[in-house]
Amino acid sequence: MSGGQNLPFPSGEGRGPLRSNGKGEGDAFSASSHPHPSAPSALPPSPNGRGNFANPARGEAELRVCGEMLVLRPSFAALVAAEGEIGPLFAMVERAADGRLGLGEMVALFWHCLRECPPGMTREAFSEGVTLGGLAGATPALKMLIGQILAGR
Repeated sequence: MSGGQNLPFPSGEGRGPLRSNGKGEGDAFSASSHPHPSAPSALPPSPNGRGNFANPARGEAELRVCGEMLVLRPSFAALVAAEGEIGPLFAMVERAADGRLGLGEMVALFWHCLRECPPGMTREAFSEGVTLGGLAGATPALKMLIGQILAGR
């Protein structure tokens, strides 16, 4: 990001605003030096002003993390970034089909496919939130993303 932008992470601190999870359990999103590339949202607001509805025509999937509905968009750039971290996507799909997909691989794919990241949410907080949501909660989004990878939309 270039200078002049209002960032939630003050220069050099690597900390952003923290948000309550609404359950009296403190901060749902911990501060870290690894914010998502889209935080603060560099994307224009969605027509509904909230940005939390997936567009199935674009191959998007929804995933609830820390009580927040997030949208995963498997864009070319997102998939290239994910592939750079976890290796070839077709090999990842084969591991998923064989039941050998690692939690870290799944979270990495989700992280890179985030359409927008809530301010202050870090990769660590996102990873923990996906884990807390369980595999059953993450499976529909994973299925949608794998379908898009195979379909090549």
